[in-house]
Amino acid sequence: MSKDEKIVFAKGGTAQHTKTAEEVQIPDLWHIAEALAKDPNYHKSCSEKVLECWHTCHFLLRHIKER
Repeated sequence: MSKDEKIVFAKGGTAQHTKTAEEVQIPDLWHIAEALAKDPNYHKSCSEKVLECWHTCHFLLRHIKER
């Protein structure tokens, strides 16, 4: 896949749209995970799940760009 090839988001849904891999921005969830880890109302696993999601998004986007 070239960096200008389109990626379809929400395929078949009312919010369907396309972006190139270069246009995809992954929100910085690190600060959210950090806040969850410090909040006594949340279990540490909540923070770990947010970080896992954040890392997975970055890995998948890199994979898409390098295809």
